[in-house]
Amino acid sequence: MFDPCAAHADIWMHYVEFLEDANMITDASAALSRALKSVKREALLEICRFSAMYKERIGDIPGARQQYHEIYSEIRSNLT
Repeated sequence: MFDPCAAHADIWMHYVEFLEDANMITDASAALSRALKSVKREALLEICRFSAMYKERIGDIPGARQQYHEIYSEIRSNLT
């Protein structure tokens, strides 16, 4: 069953921040992975940017770099 709230980036971002504040980093990362698969297409850049900044914050530089590359690719494909 599809939950329409799960398609909104801001709900996922608040949830990830809540988990991070509770020092549940593994759960926060898992939630972020689910969010990247669940958000609406128009919110994809927003959640990718949030994911990149989150990964930088927790020290996952290669993961952040990958997210920034995905953002760049998405923007580039929209311009052509």
